[in-house]
Amino acid sequence: MYYLNGWQGPASLGDGPLGNATPVPISWGVGNIEVFWEGTDQNVWEAYYANGWHGPVGLGDGPLGTATLSAVSWGTGNLELFWKGTDKNLWEAYYANGWHGPQGLGDGPLGSAPHPVASQSGVLDVFWEGTDGNLWHAWYLGGAWNGPGSLGSGPMGSQPEVTSWGGGRVDVFWVGTDGNLWHDWYQNGWTGPQNLGGTPLDSLPSPVTTGQPGYIDVVWTGPNSTLWHATYTDT
Repeated sequence: MYYLNGWQGPASLGDGPLGNATPVPISWGVGNIEVFWEGTDQNVWEAYYANGWHGPVGLGDGPLGTATLSAVSWGTGNLELFWKGTDKNLWEAYYANGWHGPQGLGDGPLGSAPHPVASQSGVLDVFWEGTDGNLWHAWYLGGAWNGPGSLGSGPMGSQPEVTSWGGGRVDVFWVGTDGNLWHDWYQNGWTGPQNLGGTPLDSLPSPVTTGQPGYIDVVWTGPNSTLWHATYTDT
């Protein structure tokens, strides 16, 4: 479904069978939509919108082994895909004037799916729950991958979810073992962990920013299947 002067759809794009894969959408800017999923052949598949829908296109990169794909873009012409490989290491494929990869970045064993974020052009962070229950990340800066590094903050009760409003700011959220919403953030250094309450969360938290510095929204499923919400503003 899509919103354009009102909600339109639903409309079938075909492109199946997708199997049990959850499609992952991302955009690098105005007029571009990319959707990725794991095909029934355990490879990466793509459909994209550019003045109309195109695809599906098989990108290979498998076998993913029922991995959860995640996607991010730091700007026009750039796409990054990450997943936990069958070897439990961090894997990447990326688009820059054509597709490149897959390449194993190591950094394993990962205890959860990886979750990437771009806080500014040319800067990426990828977060996951380690097998020790702590928050781990690898980061791309200055044209090279760095890490992995543990941020501690454990024991975590879920995998992390992440967002950025830009300018190098990163916010990471997860469900604690106490059922509360927990938070770490980076702004000229790491701060946290912070207990935000909200217990009990019955789903992963889903954070989002509008790109306006100083604003974050987090939504989740609360008791009795109700929708809950927390907002951060620095004004």
